[in-house]
Amino acid sequence: MRHAETLKPDGSLDVANLRGARATDRYTLRAEARKPGSRASPTTVFRYVELKGFPGRPGLGSLEGRVVHDDLKTAGEFACSIRC
Repeated sequence: MRHAETLKPDGSLDVANLRGARATDRYTLRAEARKPGSRASPTTVFRYVELKGFPGRPGLGSLEGRVVHDDLKTAGEFACSIRC
């Protein structure tokens, strides 16, 4: 799985802003873990993902994204009238 935060106009991953970082996770599952319903749970943060090396053609349920966030209370606020 390769991931990025933006896409190029052709729909491929735009990794230019990663400045050489690979942003890639590799998984090799044991034979018994290759059964349907098996899961790997990376903790990588990304918006878009490219999946290569998947056995067969992945269906819509083959990959699941989950929103993860901290449970911290707001500690302050910031406002600025300067437009960046």
